[in-house]
Amino acid sequence: MRRFISGPRIVPVEVKAHRFLELDSLRGMGASAVFLGHFALICNATGWFDRIDRSPLRVVIAGHEAVMLFFILSGFVLSIPLTRERAPSYGLFLLKRFCRLYLPYAAAILIAAICDLYLYSTTPTGDMFIDHTWSTRPTLALIAGHLLTTTRSTTQLNVAIWSLLYEIRVSMVFPLLLWLVRRLRPAILLAVCAVLSGGLPLIRHGNFMMSFFISPTYVALFACGILLWLHLSEVTSFLARIGRRGRGTILLLSLVCLLGPHVLILWSGRPAPQTVLQLQDYVIGAGAAGIMACAIQPGRFRDFLHLPILVRIGALSYSIYLVHPTVLFVLIRLFYGKFPFYYLWPVYLVGVYIVSEIFHRFVDQPSVMLGRRVGKRQKSREPASAEA
Repeated sequence: MRRFISGPRIVPVEVKAHRFLELDSLRGMGASAVFLGHFALICNATGWFDRIDRSPLRVVIAGHEAVMLFFILSGFVLSIPLTRERAPSYGLFLLKRFCRLYLPYAAAILIAAICDLYLYSTTPTGDMFIDHTWSTRPTLALIAGHLLTTTRSTTQLNVAIWSLLYEIRVSMVFPLLLWLVRRLRPAILLAVCAVLSGGLPLIRHGNFMMSFFISPTYVALFACGILLWLHLSEVTSFLARIGRRGRGTILLLSLVCLLGPHVLILWSGRPAPQTVLQLQDYVIGAGAAGIMACAIQPGRFRDFLHLPILVRIGALSYSIYLVHPTVLFVLIRLFYGKFPFYYLWPVYLVGVYIVSEIFHRFVDQPSVMLGRRVGKRQKSREPASAEA
């Protein structure tokens, strides 16, 4: 496997200094946008939601854009160990991803299934977002489909897990993707993915193996993260040369790319064609990559992202992402329709934080530590096996 992903070793000074706390904070802000966006969807009958959704304040509830950022972040972070001099074997890479990604995912699914068992409702509310979740009694087949990542009912137990299915599946082929990115010209690779995303009816109309199992659009976003890592020294040198005002301009343009496509579609007043919806994620991805590059560069933006509260939210980001739908639908099944739902905003906010802290302490953090212990044991065995 090391030979398979071999290439020029890239170890920027930043990696030696720390573990990119600013990117952890960005992930935390993205997770916050997702859980705030889901609550806002329940309150979408009020005028304030539409005004926020059409303005730059959409960044606070930009859940879809946050997920695109997550894919690029994953491509960036997963590339780091695989491009080091002592890259992990493919088996060790998968084992650590299993501990880091899948174990908390499985725990969140089981928790959601238990809550669904006691709180599900078959009575329609008229809100499509609500009526597609916890609307049937959970079956063993449904739970098994989620645990095996083969389900297509991605909203029935946990509305946030659809992106994690892509994360898990792309992780299985990530070393191959890294190998391809290193050997193909970036423009050719991204162009092929764009054509596949927007041009093939087979993909657009829901073929399982293509549009669901492995989406060209999301693979391209992982590839963008890889490219940012591979060319990080050139990117940081460029940002250093253009100065603070130049970096501010890049950051502003990146925010426009991140939020602009959705806002433009809303202001047009017409539904966008499916092809446009597929290709807009590339613009969003470019904006997310620009924000990441500016975040890594020393300056006020990175200093802001190093604030302790943002770093803590970053540490809780995966837990927040996994458990917030369960907290939300517990509140929905207990209180929706009894009074204006936005009254529960403080309860939701505090509830997500408390449950995320508990989940992080007893599920997420132990899974990370398990992956690290497994990695250390495997590395300690490698010299002996090589000598044998």
